[in-house]
Amino acid sequence: MKTMIPNSLDILESYIKGKDEDQYEILETIYTDDAQLAFEITSNDISFPENITGNKEIARVLSKDFNKKYSSVKTYCLSKPKTDRLQICHQKWLVVMRDISNESNDNLTRVGCGYYDWNLTHIEGHLKIQKHKIYIHAMLQLQDEHAQELHRIQSVLIYPWADKESVISVLNTNSSYSDIVNFLADK
Repeated sequence: MKTMIPNSLDILESYIKGKDEDQYEILETIYTDDAQLAFEITSNDISFPENITGNKEIARVLSKDFNKKYSSVKTYCLSKPKTDRLQICHQKWLVVMRDISNESNDNLTRVGCGYYDWNLTHIEGHLKIQKHKIYIHAMLQLQDEHAQELHRIQSVLIYPWADKESVISVLNTNSSYSDIVNFLADK
């Protein structure tokens, strides 16, 4: 029996939980069977297929495949949508995670940003994602041998709905984040 996702805030929280915690079943449930996911990436430091079709394939790429490469994933959304919205545009996000894709990258922390576009629909009493765009603006790779930077950021920010000013304040302590800070600060 599938549980009903009552509003857009709940479905976005389910998305973050499914992706960050490698819960394939959640992602499979919240996308429509014929959902479309598109990526637009301006960073050379991460890659995804340009387009993915169907809830099962989307769940595989965003959960199973993603979590083989990254651990300690936390995605922070910088704005909460109104709960009755079926279309949400340019919802900015920040991700902080550990790169575990190979032995030489064991000491890498990744910090990235971008925005989400969401198109939701009602199907048989359930709110689901019909179309989803993930824009990745930047994906920094930082040497972080004992994950001190990862823990510093993740211990301060409220998960998953972080305040934009708090994120900027935390990142402004390191000039490596200037591109991310500028992107997140821009309206």
